[in-house]
Amino acid sequence: MLAERYDEHQLRKALRASAPIELMPRLRNRSRWGSLPDGVKRYCLDKAERRLGAEWPALPATLFMEYVRDGNRIRYEERSIPRRHAVVELVIAECIENDGRFLDEIINGIWALCEESYWGVPAHVKRPLPDPANPIFDLFSGETSSVLAWTIRIMGPELDAIDPTVTKRVKREIRTRIMDPYLDSMFHWMGFDGRRVNNWNPWCNWNALTAFILLEDDEERRVKAVDKALRSLDQYLRSLPGDGGCDEGPGYWGYAGGSLFECLDLLYLATDGAIDYFDLPRIREIGQYIVRTHIHEDYFVNYADGTAKLDGSAHWTLNPATVYRYGVRIGDGDLCALGADAMRRRGVRSLENNRVSSPYRIIPGLFLYEEICEYAGPSQTIAEMWLQDTQVMAARSGDDTGSGLY
Repeated sequence: MLAERYDEHQLRKALRASAPIELMPRLRNRSRWGSLPDGVKRYCLDKAERRLGAEWPALPATLFMEYVRDGNRIRYEERSIPRRHAVVELVIAECIENDGRFLDEIINGIWALCEESYWGVPAHVKRPLPDPANPIFDLFSGETSSVLAWTIRIMGPELDAIDPTVTKRVKREIRTRIMDPYLDSMFHWMGFDGRRVNNWNPWCNWNALTAFILLEDDEERRVKAVDKALRSLDQYLRSLPGDGGCDEGPGYWGYAGGSLFECLDLLYLATDGAIDYFDLPRIREIGQYIVRTHIHEDYFVNYADGTAKLDGSAHWTLNPATVYRYGVRIGDGDLCALGADAMRRRGVRSLENNRVSSPYRIIPGLFLYEEICEYAGPSQTIAEMWLQDTQVMAARSGDDTGSGLY
């Protein structure tokens, strides 16, 4: 579906254009960063100021081995994942303030991430320790590469002014851990071995595309990577129910349909719309699924591995900006309204994402915050829905105020 739409010549031509991605302005674009609402600026600065002078907790080998020894994965993740969030928060704060106050701490964070032997989590290795000579491209290693790639994209010159070793090392680490393995290996989540794939596919492909679009100087490697990503995403689309449903439940939509959207949106923005898949009916169905399974406010139909409430209190959350942007791309007012309602109710805290650390999930919401909150387009509560392929049905009585039986 995706790979056949654009041949190699069209991909090369589109990718050569390399349009600026305006949703992710560079630090030196002062007019853009200066345009953020004062409340958003203050919120972001308050979060980052708590990071100044804080420790970057060590990740000893024995902590990693706990998963194999006693099944505990949380103690390692409680130290490793916040490192990624800290870097993003510091980068945003420096872009807002632009006086160098956060730069040293950003470098500390970059250096700490580069020093990690493995960017993923113990549960994805299933052995006592990871082998740095055999990089594994999992969800969290991809997220880490996205954090670092966007950081040097946004403020590379400012980091180079301190020491160009920082950006050079980031590029080398991402090439070794992500880009080369992506081109040279066939990981299970790519779907090329005939096995059915899940949300790992769009989530990992999204981070791979980020690395190649932002950092790859070799045109042939860039085209090869995008072509591979499109073929892999086709395997994911083939595994989905025909009705666009997420058989892991709405709680996973942000990592499944939402990650697929981020893949296609990144390609759209990076090529100034030359690569565009948003007119495909299947892409529309995948977006509309999250509206069809919405009950009221933060409540959604819960089945499979999904929870009933997606309120941002845990990693089971919907990113309002992603939902809204998806709606804009496919021209769906109900999807836009769902994102806007969540943004208005949660306020600036909706700009966080507790599980996905990629700046591409966070920074666009900063610049679209007022637009999303002010969205006044009509929305329609779904009276009944039947997903024939996913085998999920729901119906409601009453109106859209939450009254009646669901």
